[in-house]
Amino acid sequence: METVFVNLKDINGDIKIKYTGIYDEKISKIMFLFWQIQEQNEIFVAGIVFEMKEKNIVYISILDSTGEFKPRNMQKGFINDTILALLKYLSPTFLEVFSQPKKEIIFGKSSKNTKKGFLNSHKLFKYWKNIFSKYICCENKKEYKLYIHNNTDESNGIPYHRNTKLNDIYLFDDDPKQKLINNLEENVDIYNFFSILLFRSDFSNGSLLFNVCPCKKHNSNINLEEFNLFDIKEILETLRGLDFSDYQNSLKSTIFFLKKYQLKSFLFKTSKSKLSENIIETPIEEQSFVKIKTKSKK
Repeated sequence: METVFVNLKDINGDIKIKYTGIYDEKISKIMFLFWQIQEQNEIFVAGIVFEMKEKNIVYISILDSTGEFKPRNMQKGFINDTILALLKYLSPTFLEVFSQPKKEIIFGKSSKNTKKGFLNSHKLFKYWKNIFSKYICCENKKEYKLYIHNNTDESNGIPYHRNTKLNDIYLFDDDPKQKLINNLEENVDIYNFFSILLFRSDFSNGSLLFNVCPCKKHNSNINLEEFNLFDIKEILETLRGLDFSDYQNSLKSTIFFLKKYQLKSFLFKTSKSKLSENIIETPIEEQSFVKIKTKSKK
């Protein structure tokens, strides 16, 4: 992967991270798994799944960690920089995520690990807003627009014009929009559709975030020869069936998984400075075409 990732160092020297990329053409998803070399042992620390529509349309489907990254106080920085590096690698012009807290979604029993942190809906929303505000791949950073759709005062609309047909919006597997469309009994316009979405039980504490660049000129760096071609659903099923409840179990589960699948992997490439130092900190402009009235709070 021709991408500079993260150079992390602690008092004991370099932090060594390996990763593997998995591509599933049937469902148009890419998965990245990360593990850390700790005292000659390899242990999973994080995983993320992206769903892609066309070349530059990306949905962040899944993000999870085990809580076993060391040192613990650098885990957030590692995951933040890694997500941003992967986004620069994928280089989407349309980026979307549904922010909704889940205690575990990749690594089985990791919710029982006392070292694993959890974010409530508000903190998770702030987390993704920060990531989306920093993701910029275009030379003209003013091109970017950040859209937020939720039941809070920060909701500012959606990246679609009022006359957009529902058939023309982007839908993804783990997307609340997809679930709503499957249950619609009558035709509605896009304004009413996104308003109805706010009242769904699976959306009440969630947030949709969009990062959109109208230029549509990004050049993706994806080289599928670097990926393992595999069934991501099977990979997820295996990981969810393992035990990541503590260090010893996480170690055993990592060894079992890596031995079973024999996936080609790579060491992180590093630079002299941390990736975060090269990321533009100025938040991108928040703008909307369609304003959606949020659900009133009683």
